[in-house]
Amino acid sequence: MLIIDGNVGLEKLTELLNSRAEDSALDFKVHYDLSRNNAKAKVEFPKDCAAMANLPNGGYIVIGVDGTGRPAHGHPSIVREHFDSSILQQKMNAYVDGTAEIVCVVHEVEGRDIALIHVRPPTDYLPVVMKADGTYIENGQTKTAFYKGQIITRSSSSNTPLEHRHWDKVLKTYDGALRKKAEKDASELLKVVLDEVRRLAGAGATAEGGVVPPPLSTHTDNDSFFYTAMSLAQAGAIGTERISDCLRTLVTMADSGAETDDDHGGDRVRALDQLCLIGFAAVKLDSLDLFDLVVDAYLEIYRGEFQVMDGQIVGGVEREGALRMVDILVRIFLLGSYIVRQKRWKFLDRLVHREVRLAGAYRYSSWIRHGLVQVSRAEVLRVDDGGKGGNILAVARARARETPALCRDITVTVEEQVSKADPLLNSLCQFDLWWCVIADLHADVNKFGKDFYTNFAVFHGQRTEPAVDVIANDDGTVRSVVFPDATEAAVASALSHVLESAEQESRNTGFHTEIKLSAAAENFIQQVGR
Repeated sequence: MLIIDGNVGLEKLTELLNSRAEDSALDFKVHYDLSRNNAKAKVEFPKDCAAMANLPNGGYIVIGVDGTGRPAHGHPSIVREHFDSSILQQKMNAYVDGTAEIVCVVHEVEGRDIALIHVRPPTDYLPVVMKADGTYIENGQTKTAFYKGQIITRSSSSNTPLEHRHWDKVLKTYDGALRKKAEKDASELLKVVLDEVRRLAGAGATAEGGVVPPPLSTHTDNDSFFYTAMSLAQAGAIGTERISDCLRTLVTMADSGAETDDDHGGDRVRALDQLCLIGFAAVKLDSLDLFDLVVDAYLEIYRGEFQVMDGQIVGGVEREGALRMVDILVRIFLLGSYIVRQKRWKFLDRLVHREVRLAGAYRYSSWIRHGLVQVSRAEVLRVDDGGKGGNILAVARARARETPALCRDITVTVEEQVSKADPLLNSLCQFDLWWCVIADLHADVNKFGKDFYTNFAVFHGQRTEPAVDVIANDDGTVRSVVFPDATEAAVASALSHVLESAEQESRNTGFHTEIKLSAAAENFIQQVGR
C-alpha cells in the first residue's frame, strides 16, 4: 500500500524507494533526458504525467533509480536544472489539457541525484486530456505516443489509454467530491437541529421528568459528533448509556463493512473515525472508564477479523482483512498521538497493553505488534523483498490530513509537505516509541524475536527525541504513571533495546537516522549496566 500524499521530502523518497517495486501510482525511471533536442522525451514525459494525474490521488515519478528503487549507478546522471517544477509544468502543459500540477524536488542518495516528482490530480476533479498528437521521429520513423483527445491512465505499473473499465477509478475523485458536498449540506442542516436540541437541554427542557440529553447520531458531522460525545460523557448515567448504545452501533457498522472501503465515505470508515473521536473525548475529560470502552470496541472489531477459539486467535488474515486491519491500526496510532500531544500519560498503557493470545500458547504483549505482523505478512505495507515492516505512521498522517477531525487539537494546517516541526508526524513518531517500550516491558523474557516494531526509524531522529527525554526525566513522574509496575532499570533496559532496534532498522532501510540522546537520557540508559 503506497501512500500518495503529495509529500516530496527526503523521508518520503526513502519510503518510496523502500517499496522496491513499481506500482500504478509509482514509476521508477533510470534516466530522463529532458533537453530540448530529445524529441521522444518531449512527448513521453507529458504522457507519464497525464497518466499519473488521472489517478485518484495523482502519483509519483522517481527518476535516477532502477526498477527496484536503487540508485542507478552506471547510468547517466540527471541534470538538476531540467527538474525545476515550473519547467516540468510547462513541458506537461504543452500536451496536456487540464488542471493537474507538478511538484519536483531533487535529493541526493548515495552520492547520486534523484528527482522525486509528484503529479497532483486535477483541481477540478475531471480527467486531463491530451490536447495534441504526441509524435516524434526515431530511427527515421515517425512514432506516435498518444493522440489528441486521448485520456491516458495507469494500469498496474504501465501507462494505458482509457478503457471503459477504467472510468470508475478515473472519476473516483470527482464522485467523492460530489458525495462530500452532499454530506456537508446534510450535516449542516442536522447541526442546526442538534444545536437547538442542546440549547433546549441546557435550558432545562425535560422529557419524562428528566433532562433531555443530546442524541449521539452516527450521521452527524465530526465536530457535532465530538461535542455531543463530550456533553453525554458529562451527563451522568443516561449520558453513559447513550454513548454505550452508540459504541455498539459503531461496532456493528464496522463489522458489516465486509469490503475494503477506499474512498473513506462508507459506514465502516465513519465508524472507525467516530470511535476515535469518542476516545479523544475520553482523554480530554480524563475518563479512563470511557476510554477503556472505546479500546474494547476497537478490539472487538479487530478480533472479528480472525477465527477465535477459547479466547485464542487461530490463523491469520488474507489481503483484504489486512487492509481492514490497517484502518484499525491507523486510528490507534492517531489516538496514541493525541494522548502524547495532550500529555495524558496514564492512557498510554490502557491503549497499548492489550495482549493477543494465539493457539499454541504463543502471545503478543500488545495487539499493536500482532496487527503489524499480520499487515506485514500480507505485504500491504511492504518495504522490502521480504515483506517486512511497513510505515503505518505515513498512513496515519495521510488519513488525519484528509480528515482534520482526527487531529482536531492541532490548530495549524497539516501541510502536504512535511516540515521539521510537523506536530502530527512528530507526535506519531513519539507514540511509536512509547508503545514499543511498553510492549517490550510486558514481553515474555525468553521469547524469540521482538514484541515491537520501530516504525519511527525511517524518520528524522529529532521527531522522536522528545519522547526519549520524557521517559528519561530525572524525577521519574511520568515513568511512575506509564510503567507503574516496572523498575527504573527495567524501563531503562527496554528504552535501550528499542533505540538499538531502531538504529538497526534504520540502517536496514538505508535511512541512517540518528536519535541524539540528551545528557539525562544517557544517564538514565546507563542504568542498564547496574
